Amino acid sequence: MPKHLFASRFIIKRSILFRALAVGLGLSFVSTFAVESAIASDKKDVRMTVMMEYDKFPLKMQILIPNKEKAINFGETAILPLDQPFPASGVFLDGTTRKTGGNTPFMMAIENRTDATHYFFASTHILKPDEAGFGIRIACLCVHKIFSVPPKSKWYRIGNINLSNFTFTDSVTILHRLHGTTLKEIEDKKMQRLLYRGVE
Repeated sequence: MPKHLFASRFIIKRSILFRALAVGLGLSFVSTFAVESAIASDKKDVRMTVMMEYDKFPLKMQILIPNKEKAINFGETAILPLDQPFPASGVFLDGTTRKTGGNTPFMMAIENRTDATHYFFASTHILKPDEAGFGIRIACLCVHKIFSVPPKSKWYRIGNINLSNFTFTDSVTILHRLHGTTLKEIEDKKMQRLLYRGVE
């Protein structure tokens, strides 16, 4: 049987099945769909605060706004010389407000003015209040990976906050904890199981 005919029959059968389920569920199915549609069209402002905590990590991280003139690639990680500015247009201020239904890119930036390479990783971010987890997705540092910041250099990574239209809360605090580590600790098998994606 040609592939396109097989695909058409599959779609028709699936459509019939969904209609049968809708009839079986009755008004409950229709009502749920109507409520979800109403929520999805109801955009609102969400106030965001980003906080950093440090465990044995001497460098400080800034949260910046990526420069819109440069293509924004979520997850992009780069090293710059100290005399080169971050590709950012400003600081991501606490209390920044964004509309639901879209992405908010942000830049995690570190300056290392020391003569040593510093290694760190991040534990899973925490959202406060707890119910802020409904509808908010964050791409950040907790990716089972160790990051390295060479001496006399700048480091940055592009993250993203996605506020869906189903976001439950009007404000959210995003807490990140950075853990400093060493080459000796990185070689430990327990650490390798935790941070199995290696060093970047």
